[in-house]
Amino acid sequence: MQYVDRWEQYIHQRFGEMRTDGQRRRLRLVKDLSKASIKILPNDDFYPLSELKPVSRSRLRMLSPELAEAYAHKTERTLSRDLNALEKMDLVWSDGEGWWPNSDSVLAFMPPQVRADADSIGGGMHRSW
Repeated sequence: MQYVDRWEQYIHQRFGEMRTDGQRRRLRLVKDLSKASIKILPNDDFYPLSELKPVSRSRLRMLSPELAEAYAHKTERTLSRDLNALEKMDLVWSDGEGWWPNSDSVLAFMPPQVRADADSIGGGMHRSW
């Protein structure tokens, strides 16, 4: 759970003060993508582990009622621009399987045992680069 909390704090830090509907829509997109992607695994130690799964582009608009409403009158091009902006912010990435939150970036801020445990289950190893 600490991992998820840190990731959400990191997302909000990356956005800073939001002034536009587009920024709020992108924030909702990355948070809902994270919620759909990050599966918390029980761990014998104090810290739970996480495992990521991709979300297909076709599912992105419908991850939550709020997100569906935000994209209701938007084109696919708007979704593409939003995803590109989130990639440039280093918050999401994609491969042939779908879209992923870049939540591994918060592992650097976690206690060493959590980082070691995440590596042992494949955390941080999802990217193809």
